[in-house]
Amino acid sequence: MPRLPVLVLSIVTLSWINISGPRSTGAQQPPSVEAPALLRFPEANSRPTWHSVHNLSEAHRMSRGAGVKVGILDHSFGFSRQDGLYAGGQNFQTGEWGESFDTVEHHGFWMACALKEVAPEAEVYALGTYSSDEGAKVEAMVRAIDWAIEHDLDVLTYSAARFSPGVRPQLDEAVERAHAAGIVTTFIHYPHPDNLLPTWIGPRSGDDEREPDVNILQYDYSVIFTARYVEWLGKGAESGYRPYLSISSTSPVTAGIVALLRAVRPGLDPGDCRRILMETGRPFTLEGMTGVRTVDAAAALQRATLDPEGQFRLFYPLLGRPWTGHFVSEHPEEAAWNHIVRWEPILEGQSFRFHKEVPEHDFHQEVTYAWSTREERFVFQALTDRGQLSNGTMRFEEGMLVLEGVNHYETPVREFRQTFRLRPDGVLEDRFYRREGDRWVQGHLIEYRR
Repeated sequence: MPRLPVLVLSIVTLSWINISGPRSTGAQQPPSVEAPALLRFPEANSRPTWHSVHNLSEAHRMSRGAGVKVGILDHSFGFSRQDGLYAGGQNFQTGEWGESFDTVEHHGFWMACALKEVAPEAEVYALGTYSSDEGAKVEAMVRAIDWAIEHDLDVLTYSAARFSPGVRPQLDEAVERAHAAGIVTTFIHYPHPDNLLPTWIGPRSGDDEREPDVNILQYDYSVIFTARYVEWLGKGAESGYRPYLSISSTSPVTAGIVALLRAVRPGLDPGDCRRILMETGRPFTLEGMTGVRTVDAAAALQRATLDPEGQFRLFYPLLGRPWTGHFVSEHPEEAAWNHIVRWEPILEGQSFRFHKEVPEHDFHQEVTYAWSTREERFVFQALTDRGQLSNGTMRFEEGMLVLEGVNHYETPVREFRQTFRLRPDGVLEDRFYRREGDRWVQGHLIEYRR
């Protein structure tokens, strides 16, 4: 598990509860104190977080979700007590859960906080729908979905238990009305084919009934449930609570990233949003488990705004944060050199630029990739600060980016091939080959990581 975060507490209006510390073996009773029911830590600066794993810091330079309306189907929003958090909402709950909508901050409030971490300028709508009776819950969800359609919401998110077969037809019909109205749904454990289905970076639980579309980091440093945290301090592994572990966060985080997309491309339909997030997702390994399509928000935004036709789709997982690599070499001195590379779109997405730096040798290289309409293929040109020029063609082959060209700084001119392959474990392999007679001879192998 990641190291505990360094946190900055945000004072918010919350209900207060009486809690006792862990019990000691002596006769003295543990201390009892008044404490908020929840503690909220906006923009917690621990790693890994959504900001680092999903490249949110880079994404926020392009979008913060302004103007996008996101509805949360849940309970316990503290709706009447949280000025500024909600743009609106409606309580569709009845019975014992009805009062929690206004007066209790719990799961719905936490989902709103999680969503605001991802899309700070999105408009959040609280939709009270929970009931311990599944039939009543689905009826409330249907009414909430129709309310969302009427009020022109853009995204709906749900994060609770899966639905039994008996209630699915009623819910499916409402969700299909939402999709027809252009609303994106990000419902956990809901395998409807048009739902943008998120999951965590971990083993499959078997209750999704189909392959999830995207993977989301399950650690959440934004909210602590105080009483449960104190219980965990006393019970440790015997407690069912795990601080900072929130598998439920996969839905509001996905919804927040959709809000980032729709803020810059309002015309994206639910299918577009789903496809972009899937195409730009990349493998990411955490605690031995790999999420095969871990969302990269920055790459998704680049895809949505700069390359709507998707011709550069194999570049998307490479965009954003720099990669740092090292020679796979038997010579320790060579293996210690830092190779720092970065891909970025230029000329409004008509081409891409690759920059490489080796600080130990004050070495720099720039490569430009573009689509040649005359040749109907990708071409590239590379130049180093040593005056070394090379050019050639590029193609995508079996998941690899393959460059083939000639060096103009050698006599005689020599052909070369270079391949980049993003492995399932998230490592980027860079292999270089030189033509010798009728065969390719491998030169360097560099492994890059983020």
